[in-house]
Amino acid sequence: MKYFFDEVRARRQPGIWMRFHWGDYYHIGYMVITALSDGGGVKEIVTYSLELKLADGNTFQIIETDGDIPVTAISVTPTTSTVAAGNSTTFTVNFTPSDADNQQFTVSSSVPARATAAAVGKTVTVSAPSGATAGSAVITVKSVDGDFTATNTVTAA
Repeated sequence: MKYFFDEVRARRQPGIWMRFHWGDYYHIGYMVITALSDGGGVKEIVTYSLELKLADGNTFQIIETDGDIPVTAISVTPTTSTVAAGNSTTFTVNFTPSDADNQQFTVSSSVPARATAAAVGKTVTVSAPSGATAGSAVITVKSVDGDFTATNTVTAA
């Protein structure tokens, strides 16, 4: 936003170099900003609309993507956790490469009576039910792409 308004104040046409992925192609080129507006805000969310026009046809390219970027490994951080009965803890799921296309995964517990797991985004929340017995449970994360697995060993105290 600051760049846009600084360019307008200087009486220059705001322009940007764009590279965006749309469908199976990358669209690359120098664009001029012809309109910018906001859709108002609701709490923390404000939406903006940006209208672009191709500035110079000599700079524009359409390049086919190389196809899917497959997952080659999966890991979790941290690999061990401790949680008291009635409480919860979290760990993060990491994909290699970090720009792999399909970063979906499933999560399961080896002892659901001791620890349950639920995922939101790349964060897994492990909860120990009230009255859970002390001991360990293995939370297994399995990638949908490639069936790679990683584990977090949680100790219910």
